[in-house]
Amino acid sequence: MVISQLMTFIAAFFLIAQAQPAQPAQPGISLRISAEQNVIQAGSEMNAKSNIVTVTLTSAQPRRVRFEEIAYPADTTIKDLAILENGHIWAVGYGGKDSNNMYYSTDGGRSWIPKSVTSKGWGLNALWFLDNQHGWAVGDSGIILTTTDGGMSWLESPTPTDYPLIGVRFVNTQVGYVAKAAESGVEVFRTTNGGEKWEKVYSDYSVPHVFDMSILDAKTAAMSINRGVVLTRDGGETWKKVYSTLAGAGSVFYTVSGKLWMAVHDVGLYNSDDFGETWKPASSIPSPIPDPVKSTDLLLLIALPDWLSIAFDGERNGIVVGRNGAIAVTNDAGKSWSKVEVNTKDNLRIVRFRGGTALAVGFKKAFKMID
Repeated sequence: MVISQLMTFIAAFFLIAQAQPAQPAQPGISLRISAEQNVIQAGSEMNAKSNIVTVTLTSAQPRRVRFEEIAYPADTTIKDLAILENGHIWAVGYGGKDSNNMYYSTDGGRSWIPKSVTSKGWGLNALWFLDNQHGWAVGDSGIILTTTDGGMSWLESPTPTDYPLIGVRFVNTQVGYVAKAAESGVEVFRTTNGGEKWEKVYSDYSVPHVFDMSILDAKTAAMSINRGVVLTRDGGETWKKVYSTLAGAGSVFYTVSGKLWMAVHDVGLYNSDDFGETWKPASSIPSPIPDPVKSTDLLLLIALPDWLSIAFDGERNGIVVGRNGAIAVTNDAGKSWSKVEVNTKDNLRIVRFRGGTALAVGFKKAFKMID
């Protein structure tokens, strides 16, 4: 298609040139074909003494990155982490010794500092930072902690439940959601006054777990549960379950334009251009290294994708991570993906990407993206 357009354009160019009267030598015309956009562009880059039309083929090159291993908090399994705007990193986890500990790093994960907080001995499961100052952490027995000074101090906030909270997201300092998950079912609570009061806005007692949450703006949010994705487009007033056939719906992430991405266990990557209403499988995504424990069928193992977490920084740059140290990156909004090799078989189950800083975390290993 590009070549035929080029031939037509060149033929028309010379016909026009022949019909024009002779002119003094001027900078000529160069043609540039963008392989990414399939567009022919004209420019004045040709040498004035040359009669040759130059053609340059350009295309979006894969972002060449690598991941280096960073420190992992001692005697801890990271459950969640957050990257602040200033590049600082906060993490929560539990290693069986001190459930009151958080961890933070000011050097990109090269070292971690334990931070003791008052959580009444209950383990913390998730956290979220809105900016460099405002953050929230949630955990077992409904514990909710808040900070307004970048994590240097944490205060307990009112909670709407005594069940474990496993997800938290805030749109601004006033509006946010927490998710409860237990064998008795899933519940989502919303606050509009910074956590002083909470109201239940969604419940599903047929599923026991919330895998992930993503917020686009004050109106639009998505949540992945055991059998699909649940959406709100009116600030949590009403929720709609979509794509309930995807039993392995896992990580969900809204890009800045409103495109919603989803990593589906044992299926692959899906994306939606209408905020999550309809879905299509992602193209050009490599498969992670298969887990030999999962099946004895070698052919099935080779073809079986299992991506666990996805994140974007802006619209074009994204990362997905999965089993056995699998990492793939995109720099063209998910049109193509390139696999990045790291020296681990750890299952990478969390990826965070903010302000150019990207972290991939497993049960025992953590990696940071290096350009």
